[in-house]
Amino acid sequence: EIDVSNAYSQSTFPISPPDLVSRAKQVLSAEIELGTKDNGACLADDFEFVAAVVGPINKEEFLNALGSFKLTESFDIDQNLFGFTVDSIQTNRVWYFSRQIAKQIAPFMGTKPEDLKEDL
Repeated sequence: EIDVSNAYSQSTFPISPPDLVSRAKQVLSAEIELGTKDNGACLADDFEFVAAVVGPINKEEFLNALGSFKLTESFDIDQNLFGFTVDSIQTNRVWYFSRQIAKQIAPFMGTKPEDLKEDL
């Protein structure tokens, strides 16, 4: 088992684990929404998004793609984020869980709202 305290103490990453978790929560907040509400001010100039089937895309492409969905205009979404922790091996990485509950409140990509809630 990894000695997490020891791993954090040996880290050369300049942001402490508590501060990094705080920053992650801030970037994920409704006020910033991964950069869509602050015009990307929360993202580094050299930001790159890479996922299993998307990317790499740069900051501008990421913001344009994410902003084009306009999810908050069509859905009432409770993110229900929890379990934030800094990776003890890659100490610049924050892991967390999300149990979203969403209700469609306006048309989205051609579909009309239904009186349903979806637990995602």
